[in-house]
Amino acid sequence: MDKANTIISLHGFASDGNGNKPNTLREAFPEYEIISPTLSIEPNIALQEVVKLINENSNNKIYLVGSSLGGFYALFLSHIFNISCFLVNPSLKPWITLKSKIGMNKRFNTDEEFNFTEEYLSQLESMSSRIDYENILSQHLNFFLAIDDETLDHLNIENEFRTARTIKYYQGVGHRFTKFKEYVIPEIRRIINEDNN
Repeated sequence: MDKANTIISLHGFASDGNGNKPNTLREAFPEYEIISPTLSIEPNIALQEVVKLINENSNNKIYLVGSSLGGFYALFLSHIFNISCFLVNPSLKPWITLKSKIGMNKRFNTDEEFNFTEEYLSQLESMSSRIDYENILSQHLNFFLAIDDETLDHLNIENEFRTARTIKYYQGVGHRFTKFKEYVIPEIRRIINEDNN
């Protein structure tokens, strides 16, 4: 009997589990279980939350969809669990790119205030040190990148992950990847279908 497909959607910094991308995933894949948690601000706890979800759904075939900071978590977990991930404008060095966010912030959708600390940057850097980039299973990695990302620079990804299954660049979508439905959903469908055939 074929395993059911579960997609775990991991949001970016200061976002939550009720954003546009998980809702788009639910619309596009009603036959799959879509899980979209609102992750803890503290990276180590956020990681524990997703590990728990992966373990709870271990009887299913799991895919990770991560954007920005969620893309970093997805890359890390893909490496640890050998599962496929779809990385949308991932923040691959968040301990550097999030330095400017130290202090009080608000979640975009809810205005919930939170304190982002220097310790959290250290936790993110520590996670990265646990990834064996030389031997990462690149066939699990699918990158969807905005050329016009106003927040992150993705130009080195082609060099760093030469053997990734998918690396695609898009213009006119920005860091939020405003055409997720038009560009990324068909690619997710194609790759999952290939895996299941």
